[in-house]
Amino acid sequence: MALWADITDPQRHFEIEVPLRALEEPVLRYAIFAFSSRHIDRQRQKDISEALQYHNHCLQLLIPVLSGPRDSITDTVLAAVAILRQHEEMDCEDHQFHLTGTTQILNTISSFGSSGGLGEAAAWLCLREDIYISLISQRPLQTDLHRFSNSNVFSREDDFAWASRMVFLLAKVLKHAFNYDRTVNHSILEDIGKEIEKWNTRKPSTFQPIQYVPRSSEVHRRFPGVWMLLPVHGRSPTQVFASPTN
Repeated sequence: MALWADITDPQRHFEIEVPLRALEEPVLRYAIFAFSSRHIDRQRQKDISEALQYHNHCLQLLIPVLSGPRDSITDTVLAAVAILRQHEEMDCEDHQFHLTGTTQILNTISSFGSSGGLGEAAAWLCLREDIYISLISQRPLQTDLHRFSNSNVFSREDDFAWASRMVFLLAKVLKHAFNYDRTVNHSILEDIGKEIEKWNTRKPSTFQPIQYVPRSSEVHRRFPGVWMLLPVHGRSPTQVFASPTN
């Protein structure tokens, strides 16, 4: 999961910091156990009772915190709920309870989107989880994008920041393309289109493919082959915005 969760995070918080915190934080530990058990059960087609047991243990710790004062909701809590959302995506029927939970946390506590550290890393993961559901269901994005406006990804010039900006631009498109009153403001979408073109024009050269093979019916290549330098430089929509378990 960390490879997916850290796709735009140069500090790899889910790979490095989350396991270390889990040693001391039961809520994070049970979230990891729930996700891992569910993933193993799915691969081996085994009973999911163990995963559900870990999931329930995690919920028993989360519910009092989420029902309490806002300052008790830490970056550890947000990361745990984000991991449970990954667990939830593996269900045959996705009720999206934890997706609602992550978006409510982000929309209530504005600091996570620009806090740095694990909190911001978890916030970007939650945004991508929201993007994925918006894409496949053509429904409005639930996340308040203003929560990310002070993030340093908009001032940094490293490749991970450039990738995060494109994630944000896609979120802006979905925010205006799918809305509850089913109206589309074409002028806003045109402005976002200009932002996307500006991103594409100014992006670092490292985002250029190192090899490109056009699609060809002669060799049964229905899609072009594109080789990138690193995963952050470009992956398919399924890889970037969907869980690796889907």
